[in-house]
Amino acid sequence: MSTLTVDTIQGKTTAGTVAMPSGTTVQFKYDISTTEVSNNTDSYVATSVSISFTPKFATSLIFVQWEGHIKKNTSAGGGFGMNLYKDSSALTDSPSDSSTKPYEFYKDETRMNLRASKSHCEVAGNTTARTYTCKFKRYDSNTGLVVVNENGASGNGQEILTVMEIKQ
Repeated sequence: MSTLTVDTIQGKTTAGTVAMPSGTTVQFKYDISTTEVSNNTDSYVATSVSISFTPKFATSLIFVQWEGHIKKNTSAGGGFGMNLYKDSSALTDSPSDSSTKPYEFYKDETRMNLRASKSHCEVAGNTTARTYTCKFKRYDSNTGLVVVNENGASGNGQEILTVMEIKQ
């Protein structure tokens, strides 16, 4: 068996340009929270996780994923949606707020309790710092209160946001 021990890996022509194979994870960050966030409006509100991220390479893929507990409290029909954001820009066109039925989750009656997830992948485009978040909102005033990470006698909800840079 051999052991390779190094203090520094340097590119053969320029420092900081080490060739990495496609599919290699360049960096990975995550944020976990059990902080309860409620929203009873038709405007997007951020959950309690966010990640400041600066890609190392403009050509890398950036994979963003949120997963967490979300609940619609009222017993009337209605729905809610959520989206991932890079700074103040939504990363996907779902839910489609311009349609008549934009919901990602809808139920005719009774409450909804679920673990939901949302993911997105894009080319970094540049090496500028950015902040990733997840935001959610209700649709239809009958929906009432929507809660992420509801805390209660049976325990706390939990959410996680992950951002991964992948070499192309």
